Amino acid sequence: MNLKKLGKVFILFLVITTILIGFCGCNTSSNDGSDNSANIIKDEGFIIDTLESVGFDSSILNEGLNENYSESNLKSLLIYKDDKLVFERYFNDSTKDTQSNVFSVTKSFVSALIGIAIDSGKIENTKVKISEYLPEYFKDINDEDKESITIEHLLTMTPGFIENFPEFVQSFYTDAIKYTLDLPLNYKPGEKFQYANSSSHLLSVIIRKATGENAETFANKYLFNQLGIKDYSWTTERQGDNIGASDLYLRSRDMLKFGILYLKKGNWNGKQLISENWVNESTTKKIDAYEDNVGLQNKGYGYQWWLDTTGDDDYFSAIGHGGQFISVVKDLNLVVVATSVPPEEAIYSDSPQIKEILYNVIIPALQ
Repeated sequence: MNLKKLGKVFILFLVITTILIGFCGCNTSSNDGSDNSANIIKDEGFIIDTLESVGFDSSILNEGLNENYSESNLKSLLIYKDDKLVFERYFNDSTKDTQSNVFSVTKSFVSALIGIAIDSGKIENTKVKISEYLPEYFKDINDEDKESITIEHLLTMTPGFIENFPEFVQSFYTDAIKYTLDLPLNYKPGEKFQYANSSSHLLSVIIRKATGENAETFANKYLFNQLGIKDYSWTTERQGDNIGASDLYLRSRDMLKFGILYLKKGNWNGKQLISENWVNESTTKKIDAYEDNVGLQNKGYGYQWWLDTTGDDDYFSAIGHGGQFISVVKDLNLVVVATSVPPEEAIYSDSPQIKEILYNVIIPALQ
């Protein structure tokens, strides 16, 4: 090759290299939302853009975040608005690849799986008595109230029983179903909200009984694969059922996908994964709930979703122990995800609550 041709090849190489370096430099694991048009890219299917592009003041948001959460157990905060991921920041040595135990956020995923099972005809409806799926356990139960417990009672935390949590956890090594059904009823089914992890776990069991697949296998087939959720784990108990109340480990971006699915009324990229009716039913108030529970002055409880309001805007949330959240504000076309170091592993005493983050950081920055 002569020098003239070699020179042209070298110049072309420099041009291509410069373009590639510029492109890769935009795709960082943390987007602080600053006004930089170069941030407008696609990453894992997300359109990445600036806070200003959707009406936020980035300086106000970052100031609120620094003032309130510079020393907290926050691991991640993601803001999705108007079809764009406009803020993504990680703390306390976390990255976008970090999988967090989302604790009771798991419950909202299980609710979605119940809805999918109903949509597909594997479960008739929410009024079905749980005894139909657990006849081997009910054959020795002579209690009309227990026999009247339905799937809806489990979804709304109103079956009437409440577990001793340490004993419930221990039952994962023996028989969690028997432990739960042996619990005495404090109230008649449907009478009163009583937060019970055992209710959510029975929903996971019913998914297996109704579909022939445990919750994880069913989720992979009808939910996770479609959303592109691949890097996760979900703990099972002795009998092979995934724990319905907790212990689903997810990346923050995958939590966000689930929130977006509910914002879009069950539709993902043009495909209806969950019926719009189920999304609406799940996020509509079914029962009054504790006013002081999980840091909320809440408006009630749906099907494993918390309902609340911020200013003039209603929102619904999947909420997990120690500061794990997926919150959807439909009227603002907004989804917020946060993960935190759980208190038992905490560096700081503060565990962020979603209402505080909305009030202190996000809403004030929305112009």
